[in-house]
Amino acid sequence: MPIEHAFDPERRILSVRMFGEVSDEDVLRYAEEITSNALEDPVHDELIDVTEVHAPIVSTATLRRVAEMFRGSERQPESVKIAFVATSDAAYGIARMYQAFRSDSAATLRVFRDVEEARAWLGLTGD
Repeated sequence: MPIEHAFDPERRILSVRMFGEVSDEDVLRYAEEITSNALEDPVHDELIDVTEVHAPIVSTATLRRVAEMFRGSERQPESVKIAFVATSDAAYGIARMYQAFRSDSAATLRVFRDVEEARAWLGLTGD
Protein backbone atom coordinates (compact mmCIF):
# COMPACT_ATOMS: atom_id res chain seq x y z
CA MET A 1 0.00 0.00 0.00
CA PRO A 2 1.42 3.42 -0.89
CA ILE A 3 0.70 4.75 2.60
CA GLU A 4 3.03 4.30 5.56
CA HIS A 5 2.64 5.59 9.09
CA ALA A 6 4.58 5.60 12.34
CA PHE A 7 3.61 6.83 15.78
CA ASP A 8 6.14 8.53 18.05
CA PRO A 9 4.72 8.28 21.59
CA GLU A 10 7.41 10.57 23.03
CA ARG A 11 6.43 13.47 20.77
CA ARG A 12 2.80 12.37 20.48
CA ILE A 13 2.92 12.61 16.68
CA LEU A 14 1.58 10.33 13.97
CA SER A 15 3.69 10.68 10.81
CA VAL A 16 2.00 9.56 7.61
CA ARG A 17 3.72 9.31 4.22
CA MET A 18 1.78 8.77 1.01
CA PHE A 19 3.66 8.07 -2.20
CA GLY A 20 3.23 6.89 -5.77
CA GLU A 21 -0.30 6.48 -7.08
CA VAL A 22 -2.80 6.69 -4.23
CA SER A 23 -6.29 5.42 -4.98
CA ASP A 24 -9.65 5.54 -3.23
CA GLU A 25 -9.09 1.97 -2.04
CA ASP A 26 -5.70 2.86 -0.54
CA VAL A 27 -7.09 5.83 1.38
CA LEU A 28 -10.13 3.88 2.62
CA ARG A 29 -7.98 0.95 3.74
CA TYR A 30 -5.64 3.33 5.62
CA ALA A 31 -8.54 5.16 7.29
CA GLU A 32 -10.12 1.87 8.37
CA GLU A 33 -6.82 0.68 9.82
CA ILE A 34 -6.20 3.89 11.78
CA THR A 35 -9.76 4.29 13.08
CA SER A 36 -10.05 0.65 14.13
CA ASN A 37 -6.64 0.38 15.83
CA ALA A 38 -6.42 2.73 18.78
CA LEU A 39 -2.97 4.25 19.14
CA GLU A 40 -1.29 4.21 22.53
CA ASP A 41 -2.13 7.89 22.85
CA PRO A 42 -5.37 8.92 21.11
CA VAL A 43 -4.53 12.60 21.67
CA HIS A 44 -1.76 13.32 19.19
CA ASP A 45 -0.82 15.63 16.33
CA GLU A 46 -0.40 14.37 12.78
CA LEU A 47 1.99 15.18 9.95
CA ILE A 48 0.64 13.85 6.66
CA ASP A 49 3.18 14.11 3.83
CA VAL A 50 1.76 13.74 0.32
CA THR A 51 4.70 15.36 -1.48
CA GLU A 52 5.60 12.07 -3.19
CA VAL A 53 2.11 11.31 -4.49
CA HIS A 54 1.90 11.06 -8.28
CA ALA A 55 -1.46 11.44 -9.95
CA PRO A 56 -3.74 11.45 -6.91
CA ILE A 57 -6.97 9.74 -7.91
CA VAL A 58 -9.04 10.11 -4.77
CA SER A 59 -12.68 10.97 -5.32
CA THR A 60 -14.75 13.55 -3.48
CA ALA A 61 -16.99 10.75 -2.21
CA THR A 62 -13.98 9.01 -0.65
CA LEU A 63 -12.80 12.22 1.00
CA ARG A 64 -16.26 12.72 2.51
CA ARG A 65 -16.38 9.11 3.69
CA VAL A 66 -12.94 9.32 5.32
CA ALA A 67 -13.88 12.59 7.03
CA GLU A 68 -16.96 10.84 8.44
CA MET A 69 -14.87 7.86 9.59
CA PHE A 70 -12.47 10.10 11.51
CA ARG A 71 -15.31 12.23 12.85
CA GLY A 72 -16.91 9.09 14.26
CA SER A 73 -13.70 7.98 15.97
CA GLU A 74 -12.59 11.39 17.18
CA ARG A 75 -11.66 11.62 20.83
CA GLN A 76 -9.34 14.55 20.46
CA PRO A 77 -9.47 17.95 22.14
CA GLU A 78 -9.25 21.15 20.13
CA SER A 79 -5.50 21.41 20.77
CA VAL A 80 -4.78 18.59 18.30
CA LYS A 81 -3.20 19.71 15.01
CA ILE A 82 -3.18 17.90 11.68
CA ALA A 83 -0.74 19.19 9.05
CA PHE A 84 -0.90 18.11 5.40
CA VAL A 85 2.11 18.82 3.20
CA ALA A 86 1.40 18.84 -0.54
CA THR A 87 3.62 20.39 -3.21
CA SER A 88 1.70 19.50 -6.38
CA ASP A 89 -1.38 21.51 -7.24
CA ALA A 90 -3.51 18.36 -7.54
CA ALA A 91 -2.51 16.95 -4.14
CA TYR A 92 -2.82 20.39 -2.55
CA GLY A 93 -6.35 20.76 -3.94
CA ILE A 94 -7.39 17.35 -2.65
CA ALA A 95 -5.94 18.13 0.80
CA ARG A 96 -7.81 21.45 0.89
CA MET A 97 -11.04 19.68 -0.06
CA TYR A 98 -10.48 17.19 2.77
CA GLN A 99 -9.80 20.13 5.10
CA ALA A 100 -13.21 21.54 4.18
CA PHE A 101 -14.89 18.20 4.91
CA ARG A 102 -13.23 18.18 8.35
CA SER A 103 -14.07 21.82 9.12
CA ASP A 104 -16.32 20.83 12.04
CA SER A 105 -13.61 18.64 13.58
CA ALA A 106 -12.30 19.24 17.09
CA ALA A 107 -8.81 19.11 15.56
CA THR A 108 -7.26 21.99 13.63
CA LEU A 109 -6.26 20.93 10.11
CA ARG A 110 -3.98 23.01 7.87
CA VAL A 111 -2.49 22.39 4.45
CA PHE A 112 1.08 23.48 3.68
CA ARG A 113 3.30 23.52 0.60
CA ASP A 114 6.49 23.37 2.67
CA VAL A 115 7.34 20.55 5.10
CA GLU A 116 9.44 22.80 7.35
CA GLU A 117 6.52 25.21 7.76
CA ALA A 118 4.27 22.30 8.70
CA ARG A 119 6.83 20.95 11.16
CA ALA A 120 7.22 24.39 12.76
CA TRP A 121 3.43 24.73 13.11
CA LEU A 122 3.40 21.34 14.86
CA GLY A 123 6.30 22.36 17.11
CA LEU A 124 8.70 19.83 15.56
CA THR A 125 11.61 22.20 14.96
CA GLY A 126 15.20 21.49 15.88
CA ASP A 127 15.38 17.89 14.63
